[in-house]
Amino acid sequence: MSIYKILVLVLIYFNVMGSLAPETPFRNLKVSEISSILKLLKLESLDTLLKKNGTFYKSLTVDYTNCGSEFPDLPGNFPCSFLSDDFSREERSEDISMGSTPGGKISIDQYRLKDQTYFFEISGGEDEEHRMRLFYRKDRFISHYIFSNQLILFHWEGNDEKSLTEVFRVTLGKKNQVLNIGRIDFAGGGKSK
Repeated sequence: MSIYKILVLVLIYFNVMGSLAPETPFRNLKVSEISSILKLLKLESLDTLLKKNGTFYKSLTVDYTNCGSEFPDLPGNFPCSFLSDDFSREERSEDISMGSTPGGKISIDQYRLKDQTYFFEISGGEDEEHRMRLFYRKDRFISHYIFSNQLILFHWEGNDEKSLTEVFRVTLGKKNQVLNIGRIDFAGGGKSK
């Protein structure tokens, strides 16, 4: 077989596989909407969110539970076991991980912030780009996480029984400027509008 035929077959293969790849579940929003999103979620400014640092508290080995098929893939292979901070407590409450599957164990560092809340960090080794920083609300549900050049924000509703209604993905440039915002709407059955 000639090199030309091999190249044509390779190009056809990648073209077919690319067209079969699942589409992102995020619906694009206007970049100018970042202020209203942060206000909706009762969060500080974007710069404050990205620069939060705390005092090291302890290292933990925790369960890493993959998300089921009903939950969309999020940047950094986000595990559904991290939707609440139950993974960090000895006595765990009922699993909220939406049809999750086993995933193994992972090492994670816990840091305390000045306002008595905390965040967790999963190291990417020497590669800072693959570090994941997870921030939790006072009610122990995830507020947001940072992975690579993306900020993922979670919108929860309800008092006694929490319900995840939206997830926002904010893609950032080298100087932390907003390049793109995407949204998944769970209120409409988990699909974006």
